This record gives sequence, C-alpha cells and structure tokens, in this order.
Amino acid sequence: MDNNETAQKLFLSGVQYYNGNGTEQDFGKAFDLFSQAAEMGHADAQFFLALCYHNGQGVEPDNTKAIELLTKAAQQGQSDAQFYLGISYEFGKDVEQDFKKAAEWYSKASVLENGRAQFRLGILYFNGRGVEKSEAKAAEYYRKAAENGDVAGQYYTGLCYHNGNGVEQDFAKAIEWLTKAATQGEANAQYNLALCYLKGDGVKEDVSTAVEWLEKSAQQGNPNAKSALEEIRNNSEIYHLRGDNNFAEKAKENEDLQQAQKLCLLGMTLAQAYHNGEKGEDDHKQAIEWIKQAAEMGYAEAQFCISKCYASGEVVEKDMQKSIEMLTKAAEQGHDEAQYFLGLFYDAGNGVEKDEKKAFEWHKKSAEQGFADAQYVLGACYHDGNGTERDSAKAIEWFNKAAEQENADAQYALGCIYYSGDGVDRNLEEAFKLFKKASEQGHPEAKKQVCNMLVDLDFDITKVYPQKSAKPTKPAASAANKEVSRQAVANNHQNTESEKGFFGSIISAIKNIFR
Repeated sequence: MDNNETAQKLFLSGVQYYNGNGTEQDFGKAFDLFSQAAEMGHADAQFFLALCYHNGQGVEPDNTKAIELLTKAAQQGQSDAQFYLGISYEFGKDVEQDFKKAAEWYSKASVLENGRAQFRLGILYFNGRGVEKSEAKAAEYYRKAAENGDVAGQYYTGLCYHNGNGVEQDFAKAIEWLTKAATQGEANAQYNLALCYLKGDGVKEDVSTAVEWLEKSAQQGNPNAKSALEEIRNNSEIYHLRGDNNFAEKAKENEDLQQAQKLCLLGMTLAQAYHNGEKGEDDHKQAIEWIKQAAEMGYAEAQFCISKCYASGEVVEKDMQKSIEMLTKAAEQGHDEAQYFLGLFYDAGNGVEKDEKKAFEWHKKSAEQGFADAQYVLGACYHDGNGTERDSAKAIEWFNKAAEQENADAQYALGCIYYSGDGVDRNLEEAFKLFKKASEQGHPEAKKQVCNMLVDLDFDITKVYPQKSAKPTKPAASAANKEVSRQAVANNHQNTESEKGFFGSIISAIKNIFR
C-alpha cells in the first residue's frame, strides 16, 4: 500500500470516529488519525485537523495551528478550507483582516462550486470590499450559490430579482427563489415572501398565505414579521382578500364568502396570538368559533382548519367523523393540503375505510397543484404500486418535482434509487449529492448514507468535489469489499422503510397533522 492509500485509509477511519459512524464517537482517536494523514499531505485530513484545533476536539484549542492547517489544505484545493480561510480574512478571525485575501480564497472555492463561498463573494462584490463594487457581479454569485443549494444565496437572489439589483426585475423569479429559501426556514425570506403575497408582487394577493409566512418568520424572532402581524390584526380593511381557490370571483357574487374569509383569518390570527401567549382562553374559544362559522359558510381554508380542531379536540369535542367530513369538503374545493392529508387518512384507514386507490387519487390532485409532500407521496405510490400500477419512470418524475422543492424525503428516495440503479443507471455521485442535500435538512437516514458512502470503496468523492491538486489514490476494491458495501446500504435501506417501501414512512405524518 503506497502513502496515498495509507493516508486515505487513515483519514476515512478518522471520519468514522469523528462522526461516531459505526463506532463510538471519539475525538481523541479522530485527532490522532487525522494528524497522521495530514502529515502525509492529505488535504481533507488537514481540513478536519484544523477543525479539531479550532473547536478543541481531541486537543487543546489552538487557532494559530488551525489557520496553518487550513492554509495547507486550501493550497491543495480543498474548497471547505478555502471557504473558512476566506471567512477568517473577511472578519479578521485569528488573522489580520484582509478583504482582498478573503476575495481570493472565496474565488478559488467558488470555482469548485462551494455555495457558501459563492454567497460570501457576492457580498464582497455588493459592498466593494477587496474587489471592485458591482451589483451585477454580486447577483451573479448569489445566483451561483442559490443553484448550489445555499439558502442565503437563494434569499438574496430572490431580493435581487424583486428589487432589480444587478439583474432585470422579475417578480416571478423573485417568488421562486424566496419560496425555496422560505421553505427551508430562512426567516427573512419568509417575511419578504409574505410581503409579496400582501402586495401581489408576482403572485395573486393572498393575505391568508401572507399570514402563514409571517407567523413562521415571527416564530423565529423576526421583529418585522411580528410588527406586520400586529398591524394585520388591528387593520380590518386588509381582510378584503383575493386569491385562494378562485375566491375573488366568487366573492363578487357572494358576500357571505367574503365574510367567511374575513372570519377565518381573524380566527387564525387570534388563535396564533393565543398560542404565542398573547391572548387568553376566552380569545381562543372566540377564534375557533369564527373559524367554525367560516367553515359552515363554505370557506375551504376554514374547513381545513376546523377539521384539525375536531381531530385534536382543541376547544371543540374530539370527533374524527366531523374532522374527515370537513377535510373532505376542503379537499373537494381544491385545497391542496387537505387533499394531501385526506389521502393519508385513506391509505392508513384512519377515520375512513382503508382505500389505496382513493388515497392515490387525492395525492395526485394535491401533487398536480404543486404541493411538495404530495408529490413525494405520489412518487412513492408509483414506486411501490400503492393504489396504482408500479411505474418507475413516473416515480422518479414525481420524486424529482418534490426534490426540486427541497423535500428531504424525496431527495433521500432519489438517492436510494440512484445508488441501487432502480429504474435508472446506477450513479453513485448523483446519489451522494442527493443524500447530502437531504442530510443538510436533518434527514436522519440520509446522514447515515452520507457517512456510509464516505467509507464505500465503490465511491470516489473526488468526482463530486474535484480538487485542483491530485487526490490520494483510492485503494482497489475487492469483490468482497464491494459486496459488503452494497449489502450495508441495502440493509440500511430496508431498515428505514416499512413493508410498503418509501410510502410507508409517511403514514406517521397523520399523527402530526396538528403540529
């Protein structure tokens, strides 16, 4: 075994101890293994060793040593090291602040498609620090970061398109990117997306949807979102809404529907204020009563909300039959989330007679409206043959639609498909990218698969993250090693699914319908 092979083996063993993958987490052992590999010039080991010194993992903290190792790894083309070195120079962390050097390191990492580095480089161009000020260049790098999955990049790209900063103003693209960032929990994106719905920028004016995004943002502490919610609660004029389920045209002909939407929104905002500790029990009861009245007047959003109340027993007496009845009414009016959950109930036989075909039909209706969770479930139906004939091509099509909306379950499912070659050519690089995307959203099984693949001798990580310098040669995989690796993933895949495959894992979502 040559030095490169030895270094790679030491590094991979270090990763196992560092992450606690297949063994008890032990930073001390990880540090020793990274040290040996780093001495042999292994760039990834140098980067991880820098992290150990910076975080005090297995060794006393030593930021000077951390910077030294980051520099060595960065000079070999390790993109994460280049990014962190850029951060150090941009903010003067453990080195003298130097915007020019920060830009140089971000640029090197950007060439290697490091999304975080691309975003920071965009910030430097926007402010003219270390580079010539250019809004066009800033927008270009925000967009590159966004396309590489960086949430901050997605948010800033949305702002650029909304305001016309460095690009031609395009509200449709602004909504697209703000939604991607907001869906992943970016509080500022959630707030700005809500403003778009309030003003009708790129979407139909829809205060109900605006309030939903404002509440998500406010729950994360965004003060602007909190202020906007309070203004909405105190301003009755804003409740003359348009949008949702062709409501605007119906409202012109039927004042009751307009009043129903107003009642529902008042009830939802008052209920949220109660859950935030801002209102009392009597207010909570009044909120549910308003929503109930709106539901009886035929407003779909209210029917969906009150169905949740009946199922949970919140204020009203728990009644699954009434819950299903209201959920069905909302679904029949085209409420995409109601259609999705009604599909789950039919598949589980919860409150209704189990019927996989009806479940499939409701999931299909919801998915065709763009509801990401339903798109994932529909893909699972086609993959496993639940309620329809098995169709691998359609399964992949719908998994892709959901994955594009950052649905972690769909990303994981696609990763499994590409790993096993189920209906597609086997592609380990694509599988790894998908597992990594899902793992970054907290998907537990995807996290395991990422770790598994790092020690999988069939997989060459340099094809996913190319380095400028030569990487250590991968040891040849014996037939036995290949079989062990494939079997490990097969076992892991089997353990994460129920008897019904991908689809079975989402049935438990019904239990969390009122989260």
